[in-house]
Amino acid sequence: MDKLVIPEEIDGKKVTKLDGHIFFEAGLLTELWLPSEIEDLYGEMFIQCNALEAIYVPEESSYYYSRDGILYRKIGGWLELVKIPSKKGIVSFEMPFDILYLD
Repeated sequence: MDKLVIPEEIDGKKVTKLDGHIFFEAGLLTELWLPSEIEDLYGEMFIQCNALEAIYVPEESSYYYSRDGILYRKIGGWLELVKIPSKKGIVSFEMPFDILYLD
């Protein structure tokens, strides 16, 4: 598996949560597309995703934002860095001005 798209709905119900171990040992996952209504994500969910290059969230998401494949959580008018994908190849990182918290 290299690209995973989690649908907006399954059986007519919006996808808002994911099991904490859903990506455990997903070593071949390179690209992840999350639904707009996803609510609870954290960086530890992606620990074993060693090939991950990008995480994307639709712009209309109320909870998350992605820029250049990097995942952020929206907190009021600020952003919290959630995950820089392992294979992003980033040696240095210029933080957006609106970062509130780094975990």
